[in-house]
Formats: sequence, structure tokens, C-alpha cells
Amino acid sequence: MRKYRHYIIFTLLVILYIIRLLFFSNYTYSFILKLLPTIYTLCLLLKNCFKNSYLLVISLLASMLGDLFLDLNPELFFVYGLCSFALAHIVFIIYFTINYKFSFDRILIKTLPLTIFAFYVAWTFRVAPEDLLIPVWLYIGVIFLLAIVVFIKEDTDKLIKIGVISFIISDIVIAYDKFIYSFNLVLVVNSVLYFPALFLIIYGSILDKKVKPSY
Repeated sequence: MRKYRHYIIFTLLVILYIIRLLFFSNYTYSFILKLLPTIYTLCLLLKNCFKNSYLLVISLLASMLGDLFLDLNPELFFVYGLCSFALAHIVFIIYFTINYKFSFDRILIKTLPLTIFAFYVAWTFRVAPEDLLIPVWLYIGVIFLLAIVVFIKEDTDKLIKIGVISFIISDIVIAYDKFIYSFNLVLVVNSVLYFPALFLIIYGSILDKKVKPSY
């Protein structure tokens, strides 16, 4: 049980936020509940510091800023939230680029599916308003670049790969809801994908560095 303590606590925090989404309307400081899973992930990282882990801290803080923007006013602050998450992904890219060796063997085979999918996603969301189209396309490019960097890295922990894919899916869900077809449970679906994505990237990075997680 002690081995899975972090997973259990994190899951309970996500469930708590989902309960708020389902049964309670927004209230003053309700954004705190939204930030709790990421705050817990940040605390786990700070407790298990390693070389260049400060970059992961910056990514988490940028993600929290994006969460704050989108929780306060998702329409008014959408671009600010998008920029915050893009910054988080860029710092993730820097972290994985400077900390790991890359295998360029069969690189085309490894990256071509992701590249094709990235162009398909960009084409799908061409229906975004003209003033948002370029920011959305740039964001798509950044997050898929993160995926490519992670997947060509030698011996990437599988948790990191799962986390990045989950992040991409969560972003697609949000964009689909905003630009194509709105559905009621979008925030619940996104919560199930987004929060674990951050947690898995960070926890996988801790394991990747052979750091025994502190309990």
C-alpha cells in the first residue's frame, strides 16, 4: 500500500475536483480545488529533486497558471491559458532535450505517425476563429514536438510516454469542445486525462532518473 500511496492521494484529489464539477457551481476560490492535484505533483517533485528538475518545476507552475486563467474566465483568458500551457510544453522539451540521449535509429518510422497525426489535428481545428487559428496551430506544433522528443529518447520511462499521449488527448478534447461540438462533461473528461498526464510525466521522470521516490 505504501508503494502506491502517491497514486492513491493524487487520485483522491482528482476525484474531489470532479465531484466539485458535477455537483457544485463555481464559487470564490473554487480554483484552489482545481490546482490541488498539480500542487501535490509539485510537492512530490520537490521532495525528490534531481539534476535539472527545476525545469519540471517551471513546467508545473506554468500549467498551474494556465489552469488559473481557464478557471477564472475560459473565454476572456483563453489565449493566456494557451500560452501558459505552451510555455510548460516548451520547458518540458528543453528538459528532455538536455537531459537524455536520443536514438536516431529509424527516426522516420518513430516520428512519421505523430507528424501525420499532428497535421490531421491542425487541419481538423482549422475551423477555429481567425484570431485564434495561428495560436492554436502553434500550440499543436509545440505539444506534438514534445511527443516526438519523448518518443525518440532512449529508454524513456513508459509513464512519461503515457503522460504525453494523455496530455495530447486532453487538449484535443478541449479544442473539440470549444471549436467543433460542445458537450456537458468536457471538464470531467479533461480532468481524467489532464491531471494524470502531468502526474505521470513528473513521476516517470523521477523514476527515469533512478531516484527512489520519497514516501
